Amino acid sequence: MKNLIKLLINSKSSIDFETASDFGHIQHNGKNWSIFFNAQCVHTSKTLQPVLNKLQKLGINEQNILFD
Repeated sequence: MKNLIKLLINSKSSIDFETASDFGHIQHNGKNWSIFFNAQCVHTSKTLQPVLNKLQKLGINEQNILFD
């Protein structure tokens, strides 16, 4: 999941994800990582590992990532 996020964030400003009933996105502004889930910011951090931990707690995995 880490490599996928790093790869996608280089080509897009945000990475969308979706579960059966929820949606959100991950974004990186060059300084901080943020997770928005159901239109609310649920996590921010300076490094990627805490983002991966939060995504795991939310039940988000590679199958939930939306590719445009």
